[in-house]
Amino acid sequence: MAILLLVLYAVSESEAISSNRAEGKLINNIAINGSIVHAKLNEKIGRIYLEVADASDSNRIKIYDIYTGNQVLVIPSANCPSFDKNGSVFTYWDTNKEEAVLNKIYNNEIKELGRFESAHLPCPTISQDANVVALDRGFPNDMDGDGYELLLYRLSNFFKGSGNVTSDSTLIKSDRGCDEECFVYNLQLTSNGDKILFNLVIENDEDYTGRLFVAESKDNFVPRLLQKLSTQMAPYGTMSSNGKAVVFQSSDSSDNEIDNEIYMINLEDNKLTKLTDNTANDYMPRISHDGKKIVFWHDNDIYEIVPSSGNAKARTIVSNVKIAPDSFHNPILEIGKDIMMYSTNNDTNNTVILVNITR
Repeated sequence: MAILLLVLYAVSESEAISSNRAEGKLINNIAINGSIVHAKLNEKIGRIYLEVADASDSNRIKIYDIYTGNQVLVIPSANCPSFDKNGSVFTYWDTNKEEAVLNKIYNNEIKELGRFESAHLPCPTISQDANVVALDRGFPNDMDGDGYELLLYRLSNFFKGSGNVTSDSTLIKSDRGCDEECFVYNLQLTSNGDKILFNLVIENDEDYTGRLFVAESKDNFVPRLLQKLSTQMAPYGTMSSNGKAVVFQSSDSSDNEIDNEIYMINLEDNKLTKLTDNTANDYMPRISHDGKKIVFWHDNDIYEIVPSSGNAKARTIVSNVKIAPDSFHNPILEIGKDIMMYSTNNDTNNTVILVNITR
């Protein structure tokens, strides 16, 4: 198959920082003490949310101002930040009590609104309109480890002043899906919570394989399989906020070489498109909110694809990022409308880089 990638121009990390062009112009770089586990970008209010693990293995959420680089807030003993579009309502996992927590920020102070029943993995997620929270509830004993359960909580009545955070829920349940030990990974909601995307990851020795599912309100949230995945890295599937497209990584390789490619599924017609075909490792794709722009790691470079035509071509937008191949965590990558956030990766000190990607 012909290689679809065409590099139009490449800039090094230092060139991107010093460029006078609008595109690639540095907004800020922020030094982080520790390794970055999860990251969120809120372009609307100019904030980034990082889950950081320090030398004591104590994870905490740190919130920074994009433009000043100042640390705004620290949430100790917390995993997996997920915020609404205004950055005021958010969920996280309380590692001390092992519970998912719903909170609101008032003048940079946290007010707890409620807690959800225990989940299987510590990554609750909230929709951009703050109306839906999704949790993985794990594998009930009567399923013998072959099924899974997810819970969707609707918060509209709660915010209207009636009920509580767990009073209005939808159970997504399957007694099938796992051929062996597996877990739900990477829950994502559309802006209004009418669709949920998740990976069902099957653990086999040191390799990961998985399946990508979507569940929609119009189908009473009955999960449907989008794609079986094969990858030598934890699989990443990402859905656009408007729910029209999903991008993911998967491997064509039958050996142990890390050689992932990037694919896209149009959720309106279920069309599958292979976006890359090369010998490099393409991974961690991210799609813009409107689905018009995709960025991903290409070894230690960052590529961009605009898949609006049938002949989608990729270009390098950042090259030669300092990536430690033996680090426990991958480098981060997030994209907004005009801003891209990425990082170096090692287990001690890192830098988060924010650049303008407007054409």
